[in-house]
Amino acid sequence: MEEHGAVRFVDRPWFNKLCILLVAPFGVLSSVLVYGERVTVRMVAGFALIFVAMVVSEAGDALRERLRAF
Repeated sequence: MEEHGAVRFVDRPWFNKLCILLVAPFGVLSSVLVYGERVTVRMVAGFALIFVAMVVSEAGDALRERLRAF
């Protein structure tokens, strides 16, 4: 872990990706709690799409090799 002044940079790529993955759910959660919005099917579909995209991007080469085996 690098430290620059009071800021620490985490050398864990999975942690950074997890934070990015959770931006949309936390945004919706805060809008539901603060503004009383309702969760729609479109929002849930968006979460699912983002999650699948992150999993596919992480799997990358291993997923490509498995798909070639078929």
